[in-house]
Amino acid sequence: MKCTSEYTILLNKFIDIIGDNFLDDLVDKYDSDYKVHKFKTKEHLLCLLYYHLTEKDSLEDFVSELKGNNKLNKVLPEISKSQISRKNEDRDYKIFYDIFQYLFERLKSQTGYRKALKEIGSVKLIDSSTISCCLLFITISLGEI
Repeated sequence: MKCTSEYTILLNKFIDIIGDNFLDDLVDKYDSDYKVHKFKTKEHLLCLLYYHLTEKDSLEDFVSELKGNNKLNKVLPEISKSQISRKNEDRDYKIFYDIFQYLFERLKSQTGYRKALKEIGSVKLIDSSTISCCLLFITISLGEI
């Protein structure tokens, strides 16, 4: 298992790859930070990435790791389970879909379609509120193969 500092470096690299301009354009497109003072889209994305990279089993595991972890809190805010669940429910999932598509297209252009799918592997979800959107896109993706 990687140490916290390695994960924070990875998270920052993901943001570099995605690009602040691309992310800002998506935030504007979906108006995803409108009237948001805490836990903006970028922090939400970083939490989703960290959850996936560290292969957390539950939201409880994720939140407990954030509590009092000063190194990790430089990149990810301390946040409660209910706040994450509420944001998962309220924030338009399409913004994360667009980011995933962008990253997938970049990977696919470098490795090819089948290898890109293999390299991504399974995608972890923070809570079940996002399962319905994933099922929708699996259906769409299977139709495109």
